[in-house]
Amino acid sequence: MRPEAERPTVLLLHASGNQFTIRPDEWGGWRWANLVDRNDSREAREAFEAGPLLVVSPGDPPGQARAVSGAEARRLRAEITGAYENRRRIFDPTDEPATSPYIPGLWNHGRIPALSGPKGVGKTTLVCQLAAALILPQRRFLGQFDPAELTEEERERDVWLINSETNPGAVHEELLRSGLEFDYREAVPCYHDPADDRWQEHGVLVVEHLLRTGGARAFDLTDDAVRQRWENDLIGLTERRVPPLTVIADGVTAMLGSNTSGYGAWTSGFRRLLQEAGIPNGLGVLHSPMSAVGPGRAPTPMNGIESMGEWDGLWYFAAGAFPVHPWTSRELFTAPRMGDPVVLSHKVSMDDDRMLRLLPRATKAARDSGTSTMPGSDQDEAGERDVLDRLREAGKSGLSGTDLTGSGREGKSRREARDRLVESGLIVSVPDGRGTRWLLSEFR
Repeated sequence: MRPEAERPTVLLLHASGNQFTIRPDEWGGWRWANLVDRNDSREAREAFEAGPLLVVSPGDPPGQARAVSGAEARRLRAEITGAYENRRRIFDPTDEPATSPYIPGLWNHGRIPALSGPKGVGKTTLVCQLAAALILPQRRFLGQFDPAELTEEERERDVWLINSETNPGAVHEELLRSGLEFDYREAVPCYHDPADDRWQEHGVLVVEHLLRTGGARAFDLTDDAVRQRWENDLIGLTERRVPPLTVIADGVTAMLGSNTSGYGAWTSGFRRLLQEAGIPNGLGVLHSPMSAVGPGRAPTPMNGIESMGEWDGLWYFAAGAFPVHPWTSRELFTAPRMGDPVVLSHKVSMDDDRMLRLLPRATKAARDSGTSTMPGSDQDEAGERDVLDRLREAGKSGLSGTDLTGSGREGKSRREARDRLVESGLIVSVPDGRGTRWLLSEFR
């Protein structure tokens, strides 16, 4: 509502010739200034609803009223009746908290990305180890990323894993192998940090196994009644009545009953569920075709319909060969939305303890020489970021070779960065007349 000093006085003219006045009051409302009897009130209402409106703005000389009509008159009528205060609110981005890392270099607080990978690649294993990294204060996810950054308030909130299709016993064993301890808090089965003597006051991992509680379709968020039930459960299952910090939905394809036509509605429902329950972070886990592997090919989730979803970027988890065994080489890279971390292509290994670990990226020179390497140099990383930024700015139109890399020494560095990004599957080339045009894989 505008301050009283900025609001006009509204004059109403009735067909009878009577004039009525509505003045702003000091409480942000409006008052009728000259109603005497019931007939006055009836005529005033008729004039307010259908008659012409005149306004005298603050600072105008007395008697210099201005007629208003159209949108301005409709807004004034709505403001006086209170309907203006109930109008659809346009979101103010400054209401959002400042961006802060959740798992530094991978995931920011307030984001809902999706993890995509083919059947059998180890997505649930990756998710279990991710969940452990969100609970164990000093755990480095994949042995490389810095520990999760949590405030004291966030440390007290739980993480929920919705398991739709993996045997509950296998998930239980994987979580124990990841370093968590199983117990009960308020009669709820959960996993916690074994080194934390106060774990009942801190956040724990709660796993909902849909195979034992109605099947994967029990988390089909295209159904408003299902979504409402989950909102109530996520807020009120424990006596503390504190919503979780994060919800991970493992097996979105199964939750949809493989009905991909409902994919967009499901992701919208997932985002709405988290927002209405007060849960800032989420992760969806999707299937991708088994054939989409190999250099320069991203494992596109759910046959390419991921663009229908409302994800804050995609995490790709792929394997170089099938069938997948513990010793099979895997690969992880991300295609985030604006402002989130980029993880360039990294190999992922499974060690003898069955823990997944991110391997250092090799520079091109080291790969050519066949020597063991440390992570790519700062110069390599900067070159790759430069190429990605150029293509992101170009969007779906992409860039020609010269426009992308330029020439000279900088051009040589960008071409090498471009080749590494092609190998990782983050960018692709398409024919363009007699030349080639380059663009981000997500725009192909």
